[in-house]
Parts: sequence; C-alpha cells; structure tokens
Amino acid sequence: KFYFTVLFLICFTVLSAQNKTLELKNSDIQIGIDYRNKNYIVFNGFDVFYKKPFQSQEWETVPYRHNELPKTKDFLYNFFNIKGNNYLVYAGCGEVYEFKNDSIIRVDNSFQHKNQFGSCPFVYKDEIYYFGGYGLFTYKNILTKYDFKTKEWELIKYNDYKNIPEPRDKAISFLKGDNFYLLSGYSENYDTDQVTGAGKQLFDIWKLNLKTKVWQYIGDLKDKSILYALSDNNNSYQNLNNLFYDNNCIFQLDFENNKVNYFKQENKFFLSGFEKYNSENNEIIYSLKSTDESVRDTKIVIEPFKNYSGKIIKTENLISNFNLTYIFILITILLFVLALYLLSKRKQKTEHENCIIFKSNTFYHK
Repeated sequence: KFYFTVLFLICFTVLSAQNKTLELKNSDIQIGIDYRNKNYIVFNGFDVFYKKPFQSQEWETVPYRHNELPKTKDFLYNFFNIKGNNYLVYAGCGEVYEFKNDSIIRVDNSFQHKNQFGSCPFVYKDEIYYFGGYGLFTYKNILTKYDFKTKEWELIKYNDYKNIPEPRDKAISFLKGDNFYLLSGYSENYDTDQVTGAGKQLFDIWKLNLKTKVWQYIGDLKDKSILYALSDNNNSYQNLNNLFYDNNCIFQLDFENNKVNYFKQENKFFLSGFEKYNSENNEIIYSLKSTDESVRDTKIVIEPFKNYSGKIIKTENLISNFNLTYIFILITILLFVLALYLLSKRKQKTEHENCIIFKSNTFYHK
C-alpha cells in the first residue's frame, strides 16, 4: 500500500507538472495578455485554459472555476485588456464576457449580432469598438461601440457620409492618438452574380478622426504584394506606436511618414497567428501552426521582439499617390496666387491708359 501511494504521488506529480512548451491539438484558440496579474493566457476549448507568468518558462493548465461561454466548435471571441481587466467579446459583435479569478462571466445585456465577423476591433479611451465586418450577407462600414454603463452596443454616426470608405471585412487597422487608420480588406465583388464567395480585395488607405467623426482618404497601397490571403486573424498588431503585419515576412507600416519597412523573410511568418505584443517586456507571443495541413497542431511561441522581427532589409513608400485633397488645395492656392498677379498687372496697366503726354512739343491724349 505504501509503494502504491508513492507511485500514485509520482504519477500525479508528472501529470500535473507544468510544461515549458505549450503544444495544442487545436488551432481554434485566442491569446491574451493579463497585465494586472502578469500572465500570458491561451484560450483553447471550454474546459481549461493555459497561463504562464511573464517571468516564468513554464505553462500551467488551469480548469475554469466557472465558464458561461456557450460551447461551440470554434472559439469566436476577441480578447481585450482594459484598465487591467480582461474581456472576451463575440467576434460577430454582441456578447461581452469578463475573465477574472479563473472564470468567464457574462457582463452584457446584448446578444450575438452575427453582423460584424472579420471586423477591426480596437480600444479607444478605454472603450471597445468594432469597425466594418461581414454578416447577414452584406459587408459593413459601420462603427459600433460597447457602452459599459448600459451594457449595450451603440452605432457611432459619422459627420460626413459622402466621404466614407467602402464596406469591407478582414481589413488591417491601426490606432494612434485620435486617429484610426484603415487599410485593405475585402468588399462586394460586383463582377459576379454569386451571393456568397470571396469578395474583391481593396488596397485603399483611410483615416478616421475619432473626435470629429470625419473620414479622410489618404491614398492607395503602392506594393500590393504586401497583402494577400487576408483572414479574420490577419496577423497585424501594434508595437507601441508602430503597426506590424506579417505574411511570409514582417512589414512595418508608417502611415504618417508614408513608409513601409521590409524585414528579413522567415518561414514562420507564413504560419504564425494571433500575435500579441507585450509592451512591458518587449516580447511577442503568437501561435505557430504545423506545416502539415492534415493536422491542426499548434505551438505557442514567446520570444523577444528583436529576435522575432530581425533586421530591416529595405524601405519603400507606402502610398502610391498623394492625397487628392492635398493636390486640390495646392492647385487652389496656385490659382489664387496667379489671379492676384494678373490683377496687379492689370491695375498697373490701367493707371496709364487715360493720361496726357507731352512728347517733342506734341500734345497726345488717349
């Protein structure tokens, strides 16, 4: 009996030991960073989750104390960390859950809208926003916001509907200050009569001022090869005030200075997903799918961002053409200056048209 007890304790210790490498049999996951408790979190399934402290090398499997998420085949939730609190929000917009004390608790009064799949989720002034997306057989260019007081979603109105981006899903977005930048995505394909199927890919760039609620068209992407095969998990993420996108290699997109930096190519960038940047220790966490497409094995990787990104190999212009608004303003200014010049010349000429002139003792009058 004694040896049996010892053997049981040894087996239990081995089974419950924390893993240094997290390998999963399911690619339907979501990754989060819990800044309050200094933990990396991986959601995979509805019975357990995985966590690893920032300073630890080991993963721990943790059963949920309580989980109010409806069990589905896929894990269709976006992760947000706001003021140290962790939230999981339905990818199609609607249901909002809070993750705390190893539990997932529903906190909203809404429902599954199923209207904004593939939208651009972001946090502005500690509030959750969704832009665009696809649902109910239509592409969207709406902006919705979750109200933590009413626990409902509301539609944000633009101040100028004559100049807004085309409806789309799977776009890339970037938030800097009060400006929300939008790039690419898929929209309605009017060249086909099919109701369903892949839409046409867009390559335009827009900016929304979240204070004035006014959109501004910036231009079109110069190198369209940067973006291809966009997905709901489009592999874009922010590193402080920079936007990065990876697809076979990393691209750093600078909208304000019209630059794109190309980093050295590596095979892992074609297979990686769910990237999250840790601003506290300059690390990145991401999933790495198996190269064998017949299996769904996924490995979770954490490494310093410098090791992940590598070195810049070239820099090019991001936008192919100048903003048409700026061109219009420049032409208007030039025309105004030309008009002033012609007016001044005419004034000088008319001052001498009606005058009396004495020349060689001769009287002239025009």
